[in-house]
Amino acid sequence: MAKIKSPTKEQSNIINAVGNIAVLADPGSGKTYVLSELIKKALLELPSHQGVIAISYTNKASDELKRRSLVGGVDKKSSFFGTIDRFCFAEIVASFGKHVFGYPKEELEVIEKDDLSGVFTARYNSLPSLTEYKGLLQEHIEFFCDLFRSGKVLLKSIGILANYVFDNSKACQLYIKARYVNVSIDEYQDSGNEQHLLFLKLANLGLKAVAVGDIKQAIFGFAGKDSKYLISLKEQGFVIMPLLKNHRCHASISNYSKALMSNFLKGYSPEYEETEDIRVLEKNIAGDEEQIADWIDQNIEQFMNELGVIHPREVCILVKSNWKGVYISSLLKTPCRFISSTPLDSEASLWGMVFKRLILYVFDEADSEINVLEDFIDVFANKTHTKRLIKKVKEVRSEILGLENISMLWGKEANVKHISDKFIDVAGSIYPERFQISAIRLLEVVLKKKEFLTAYFPPDDSEIQIMNFHKSKGLEFDLVFHLDLYQYILPKKIKRDGEWKYSNLSEDINLHYVGLTRAREACVLVSSTSRTSLYNSKYHSRQGKQSEFLVAEGLSMLKKMRKII
Repeated sequence: MAKIKSPTKEQSNIINAVGNIAVLADPGSGKTYVLSELIKKALLELPSHQGVIAISYTNKASDELKRRSLVGGVDKKSSFFGTIDRFCFAEIVASFGKHVFGYPKEELEVIEKDDLSGVFTARYNSLPSLTEYKGLLQEHIEFFCDLFRSGKVLLKSIGILANYVFDNSKACQLYIKARYVNVSIDEYQDSGNEQHLLFLKLANLGLKAVAVGDIKQAIFGFAGKDSKYLISLKEQGFVIMPLLKNHRCHASISNYSKALMSNFLKGYSPEYEETEDIRVLEKNIAGDEEQIADWIDQNIEQFMNELGVIHPREVCILVKSNWKGVYISSLLKTPCRFISSTPLDSEASLWGMVFKRLILYVFDEADSEINVLEDFIDVFANKTHTKRLIKKVKEVRSEILGLENISMLWGKEANVKHISDKFIDVAGSIYPERFQISAIRLLEVVLKKKEFLTAYFPPDDSEIQIMNFHKSKGLEFDLVFHLDLYQYILPKKIKRDGEWKYSNLSEDINLHYVGLTRAREACVLVSSTSRTSLYNSKYHSRQGKQSEFLVAEGLSMLKKMRKII
């Protein structure tokens, strides 16, 4: 997105707003800029012992928000930047859980359900379902209490436990009220029940609360997230503020995406921008994914030249599933890289956070040891300790980059063990009382597998990026090839009672909308007469019927059909 030199009127209204607000932000509207300005404004007025809570959906988004909030030497003071799971665990459950459940016999470890011991597994399976947190039954309290005292916390229960500890620990409430003055949560349309409840509790505690989201980009319903929580904030006294001007996408892309949503979103009446240049292109190819890959190979250079795209990394191919991304990358002759999710992505433990941060540091030459450590400790509190940590962090990078070839990690147990020990040394020095075997296991899984480790590599200028729609959330590219526009795929249909029915039409519309709005300069909507499916680990050919999204009302005049160049 082009750098915003000064705030628009819309943005200024939000930056200067008083009280609790819910910002309804369209793609490319400058929400990160607005959030960073809100945070910067608050930090400049705070003493060193206070700060803000800034919650982002991913670690990468959190790092970017932190960077932009502290530009110009702004002191972060006692602020928290991170994901909701990390906040819930580090600031509430790990710090104040002992006041509610008692002291753990061992250092707390975040585990998955499958890591429960036999006795705890049986007890867990017999518990009444916890679909939405409204307090805990006695059976839940006894189970979580015993598990906590044994030194373990279920990853799935972190949000529930954070609410329960907050409700039952006056010390926790006093600590948060004394330390933090603001709380902001980005991507609020993808909130779950526990996050929403905790956010309201923080607001009721007296913190200024800011929620930012877009119901048109709600794409994580399968994970229990729901845009209804964003909508409901108005009933809680939040002032609803729009942020609608798209500064990212070419006007024709913005118009097309709005027209698409107006077909499906009740009461949505968007304003369109004037433009004669159409940058939404539709291409139907005779053949299947092999012919799609051939067409991209043959035409990518001309597309880039026409749009003034300098580096291939600013080109992205979006697909519905991970297997399709891997498949397309195997077919392309153009240098490319499939960006996958990794087992560490959803790890919320403190050691897991350190491991992820270290991997990103290793492969980013511009990153520094101090930047890494500032995410976890006060680097000025104990300079001797900081110097020791700087040396250990450097060793992690030198050990990995010192390998003759990074492939020496993949499948080499001895090398993986040696490298993981270096990670553990850093994490143990930062959080000596937070040993987490589950995080260590996930780290070793990532180090062993090429697909996972390379996901942390910074983009290579010479490579096209390939990823699924969910992975692309929050990113932007000059040129996007939007694939998988077939009936039964996007939107997805499944057979129920002998009839084909939409699996989740509203979420698939949002997924398509997210794909469209990742493009800055042009978006190419690609379909083909045949498509490939994966069944029982084998590829199968199917007829490629065009997606209903391609023929939605009012779209034909807003796109061009692309001829073979």
